[in-house]
Amino acid sequence: RHCSESNMPTVLLRCPDEPQDWLIIELQGTIEGAADLSGLPLGKLVIDKNNAEMWIGHHHLKGKVVDLKTPMAVLQKPADESDSVERSMEIVALVKRQVVFKTRPKPIVSLDKA
Repeated sequence: RHCSESNMPTVLLRCPDEPQDWLIIELQGTIEGAADLSGLPLGKLVIDKNNAEMWIGHHHLKGKVVDLKTPMAVLQKPADESDSVERSMEIVALVKRQVVFKTRPKPIVSLDKA
C-alpha cells in the first residue's frame, strides 16, 4: 500500500533540556480495593542500587531494577493543539529502567498480643 506524504501528519517532538527519568513497575495480577483507588498512593517503593522492595497493604515484594532493551519516551499533546496537518508532541519523560518482581508477595503478619 502506498501512502503519499501529503496525507501523512507531521509530528514535531519537543524535548525539554532534561526530561524526567521514569521507570516502569511491572506487577503480576490485579490490585483491588474496597473503594476506588484512583489518585491514591499505592504503597511504598524503596530502591537501593539495583534492588527494590515494595509494600502494598499487608504484602511485601522484592524485585530487581533492570534496564529496558529499548528505552521509551512518554509523550504529551500540548493543550493548545490545533487540527492542522503539523502536530507537535512534548517529551515529558524517558523510561530506561523497570522494576521486575519475580516472586509472589509475602504477607506481613502482625504478632501483636492484645
